[in-house]
Amino acid sequence: MIQSFFARRARRPQIAPWLRFALALHVLIAPVVLCCISCSNSVIREAFTEKVLVTLPDTHPVYALLSQASPLSKPIQPSYTAHWYDADGQRQTLTDVTDDFYITLETGVCTPILLVNDTARFGIPDGALPVAGGIYPEQGRVASLSDGMGAVLETTWLGGISASLAEAICLSSAGGYASGRNIADHFNWRRLETCLSGITDPTHIDRARFVRAVLSGNFTKYDISYLKIIPVDPSSLQFLPSSSVFFPAWASLSGYSQNGTGTIPLSACEGINRYFCQSGYLTVQIMLGKMTCSFFTPYILPD
Repeated sequence: MIQSFFARRARRPQIAPWLRFALALHVLIAPVVLCCISCSNSVIREAFTEKVLVTLPDTHPVYALLSQASPLSKPIQPSYTAHWYDADGQRQTLTDVTDDFYITLETGVCTPILLVNDTARFGIPDGALPVAGGIYPEQGRVASLSDGMGAVLETTWLGGISASLAEAICLSSAGGYASGRNIADHFNWRRLETCLSGITDPTHIDRARFVRAVLSGNFTKYDISYLKIIPVDPSSLQFLPSSSVFFPAWASLSGYSQNGTGTIPLSACEGINRYFCQSGYLTVQIMLGKMTCSFFTPYILPD
């Protein structure tokens, strides 16, 4: 169960007698006060919002490959499209993000924040690289004096997996976004990341099974499972650059290169897999445990 393995909420403390009296008095006088004071919902909400500084992740290694291949003398810098959902379940988007940025969120409301690399301009489909991100407030911290007031959410690549799973839970709940958000808010995402940090490629997690299990209320550690990995060899492809090293999309992994027999021993999972070299990227599709499609695409580089 979620409560036994991933619960992070402390048991509700007992209410002191004097506090019970104060709460009862508040209930009695609150309707009178509300009748005398006219204020909009926006004003009420503003009093319970927090300014959050969202910091960008480490630059993905693919940008170093793009910079090496580019005729320009200066390095190519990444840009992102950030998105999150507000307390009403409305999607908010910020485009062309190239530096740390501030957003205003309702204080303490579980909010996954995702950063998608803007790579279409280089001929790489947006979403081909892992999503960076984090979950406010659980993965955030109180701002220091140098950061300013509010909170700080430091996005990471591992945090992007947590944030994308949390977002899927919020959006997939049969009870609506607020219900899904409440379920996600009671999940221990830090503990999940501890589990994922020991995995070679955590992007291979079976997301569909994970989300279904959390929403069912019967989650166990065995629901942190991974898609089947199979060996593939696309070395017979035409126009595949020789002597190239191909790097998986997960940033911390080493690359694959041709061995003594001329083959490229890649590992791929069910679905679309991409591997990046200095001149372009290789796409490999796996369906039902077999490679059904593979092709090489050169980068589109600025002049």
